[in-house]
Amino acid sequence: MQAGLRIEHTALQTHQLVSDARGTWNYTYLFPSLHISRKFDTNNEVQLSYSRRINRPNFWQLNPFADYSDPVNLRSGNPNLQPELIDAVEGTYTRYIDRQTLTLTAYFRQTNILTFLFVRSPN
Repeated sequence: MQAGLRIEHTALQTHQLVSDARGTWNYTYLFPSLHISRKFDTNNEVQLSYSRRINRPNFWQLNPFADYSDPVNLRSGNPNLQPELIDAVEGTYTRYIDRQTLTLTAYFRQTNILTFLFVRSPN
């Protein structure tokens, strides 16, 4: 069995020079993880794991200016995108047969948008 806990604090300030829009993000989250493995004999093993992750939007996803590099597909980002929390659970059964290995895996992932105070200063 392995268990872990990570704490992460984020303090971010943004300033869009053209529109003078400003934003402030300030949040703290815990990221637990748990991994359990059980070997019943030399041929059968079961593993179960849980973890929480964070998925932050990258620069291009946040950039509000249109990208005209491909005239057929114009793209622009959304500066109000929020990070996502991802809870992941995975179960695995492994069977060792002579020189072969059979592995069955099932997983579940749930994604939630982070909810925290977003402050935008007036223009």
